[in-house]
Amino acid sequence: MANRRDARFLPATSWDALSYPFQWLIGRSPSSELPFRDARFSVLAILFVLAAVSLASRNFALRATVLTVRPAVGLFLLLFFFMSYAVWIALFAIHRYFVPIELAAGLMIFVCVDHLAHSYRSKTIVFSILTVFIMAVSDPPNWGRIPYGRDWYGIDLNWRPKPATLYVMVGNGEPFSYVIPFMPESRFVRLYGNLKLDPIRGLGARAKSAIKTHNGALRTLTVTPLTENDRQYLERFGVRADERECVVFASRVDQFHSCRAIKLPL
Repeated sequence: MANRRDARFLPATSWDALSYPFQWLIGRSPSSELPFRDARFSVLAILFVLAAVSLASRNFALRATVLTVRPAVGLFLLLFFFMSYAVWIALFAIHRYFVPIELAAGLMIFVCVDHLAHSYRSKTIVFSILTVFIMAVSDPPNWGRIPYGRDWYGIDLNWRPKPATLYVMVGNGEPFSYVIPFMPESRFVRLYGNLKLDPIRGLGARAKSAIKTHNGALRTLTVTPLTENDRQYLERFGVRADERECVVFASRVDQFHSCRAIKLPL
């Protein structure tokens, strides 16, 4: 048994954990693989301290005469939010796992402003100013997303695949199974993705059996030209690619390579 916990982004100390929102504000990204800037959580941390001081003061009831959110509801939301942050940063501190908390950040800022501002007008002005500031300062990470187009994938099948073809997919973990719905009446077997299948056991044995018993056309499918490792791996499953008969077609993000393949005697 192995521990699969990803501890790359965990804070070294408690002070480090408390500093994450302010590191995000100045463009540091201790919780993410990619750089970004986010002002929401540093703003919320400051507002939370100010709101706590206001709640503790004796004349709070006289100063904050109009509340949009009932105190019990606001307290519950804030406790839930900060407890969620504490659990997240103690267990993971991976920013991609932070999305549910991020979605609640704007509401939490409003709850704090609601307890600090005196009137509906002042609440609206303060919240609007903070919103503009956060939008101006923040810069989301770039995960390589492409612009929206006529369709999601933009697959250009510049050739006519034969029906009932079995495609044997190999590669170094690249996500390209989205091509499958665009090649109807075919069958697909992925041999090498995040994990390599073993041809003598489990799913690998089933994949090898599917290849052996297939009676139609047989082709390889990759998003790069076949490498020597790919060729050797295919042969373990009884497949050899005829690289004299390959086609290339593209999507908006990948270039696919498909070669006619033959079954080897086993």
